[in-house]
Amino acid sequence: MGTRGPKPIPIEERFWPKVDKRGPDECWNWTAGRNGVGCGTLRVSSPPPRRRVYAHRVSYEMANGPITDGLWVLHKCDNPRCVNPNHLFLGTVKDNSDDMVAKGRDKRAITVRRAKVAKVTEADVLEIRARAADGERYVAIARDYPIGAKNVATICRRQSWEHVP
Repeated sequence: MGTRGPKPIPIEERFWPKVDKRGPDECWNWTAGRNGVGCGTLRVSSPPPRRRVYAHRVSYEMANGPITDGLWVLHKCDNPRCVNPNHLFLGTVKDNSDDMVAKGRDKRAITVRRAKVAKVTEADVLEIRARAADGERYVAIARDYPIGAKNVATICRRQSWEHVP
């Protein structure tokens, strides 16, 4: 009996051409497909079924061996595209969360940082929402602030400034 299709290419041969490999202390950025938060992804079919996996996990496993169930591969460099094994370490979901908070990447910290450079204040946000609730058009409201109608819409829909009641 013959085999079906061409022999699969080993993961290492598929992986490294998709990496912008630099010095040992620099980030090695994944240059192929990425997910919505910027992490590199690639398709694997072994073991079945065919699926997408994170490139940084593949890199970690090639350098260090299998990853214990329940552990995540975290980035010391905070660069989701990075696959440099020297920048990767294992941790739990809690470790990832603690690392995010310690480095100021949690949503609450980001909201506070953005508010410090915002073009409107919390008081402005309350007034914008009240005016919109009274039926005033976003374009008319925007004329009174250094923002556009789209920003007024995101404020009113609580897609921005969601921490303001």
